[in-house]
Amino acid sequence: MNTKFILVSAFFLLIVVSCGKDNKTYTIEIKDGVKYIRNKAPLWGDTLKVALEFVRQIGQEESKDENYMFYGPSDIAKDADGNLYVADTRNYRIQKFDPNGTYLATFGNKGQGPGEFTYNPWMINIDTAGNMYILAGNYIQIFAPGGKEIRRTRFAFRFNEFRLSRSSQIIISYRSPIIRTYDGKIKSEYEPKTSLVGQYNSEGYLVREFGKIHDFNNIYVTGPANTNFIEVDSHDNIYLAFYYQNRIEKYSPEGKLLWASERPLNFKLKYNLEETKSEMPDGEIRIYFSPRFTIISSHIGVDYKGRIWVLTYMKNVKEDRKSEEKFEIFNNDGVFLGRIPQPEKRGGEWQIIDDRLFFVGAESMFIYEYKIVEK
Repeated sequence: MNTKFILVSAFFLLIVVSCGKDNKTYTIEIKDGVKYIRNKAPLWGDTLKVALEFVRQIGQEESKDENYMFYGPSDIAKDADGNLYVADTRNYRIQKFDPNGTYLATFGNKGQGPGEFTYNPWMINIDTAGNMYILAGNYIQIFAPGGKEIRRTRFAFRFNEFRLSRSSQIIISYRSPIIRTYDGKIKSEYEPKTSLVGQYNSEGYLVREFGKIHDFNNIYVTGPANTNFIEVDSHDNIYLAFYYQNRIEKYSPEGKLLWASERPLNFKLKYNLEETKSEMPDGEIRIYFSPRFTIISSHIGVDYKGRIWVLTYMKNVKEDRKSEEKFEIFNNDGVFLGRIPQPEKRGGEWQIIDDRLFFVGAESMFIYEYKIVEK
């Protein structure tokens, strides 16, 4: 009986681990309770099952109302009532619009007083109470729905991005340290982190850190090669996509790695460094190492069905400056579904909110809104 049970169990385990082997699209390996998905081809094949349908443009190039004229917008958020908030970065302000795109209010301006921004505000998140969490420099400033600043938290380090959980926890993607050589000694611009992500409460106190840094056995490579982008879904699960690594990861709200997924690439990854020497007035020689890595992806989002979107380069950007970018879509278990091209109207940054994809780009000065439609 026991032997039969073991054989049956082994059979079903083999099915789980080899899932996708028959259609040759992906394989799964389970190690220490973590799924590692190796995608070989899109599960959807050549069929596009979603599309981006243009909805509207927010912002105007020339307008009598300066509230519609952005200067380097960089992020967008939405509150429970559907109102939109734009980080109008170079204007040092947050612009609020109703669900129809009509201007409602402005929060902040350039300055050092309460409710003002000393540094450009470039990321914004809204909590369930309607409070605005705004990243400016290495500060996160919290504004009440009416615009009064209620807290300003300074972090002793700079970071790539942050997102907000439903419990108002601040999820930070740590920034890789800049490593330089002074007078023959290796020094870091700031204390390097030993994890990829930090989870903080609204007062800036650390709750936990997680995410294993991949070691490239080179102090100058390891830091920048772990540059990542972050997103949090409606269940507070956390997702990472890597700028220079073929890896997407999903973590539980408590920071446990649930799965890591890779997709097929048509180019090889390269990790090179460019050395620059600079002589200081006192004769000290400073050596800088600039990364010259293969760029794979930028930014990550989660749509209303829990699908994961990553903007991925289809060619080696270092060899082809006109590299084509496409959105790669994965299901919530990390299985690669398919690719769709970018739409014609777009900006540098993008953000998915429910069934909408927004392009927010300093180059365009506009916000482009698209609806994710099923085909």
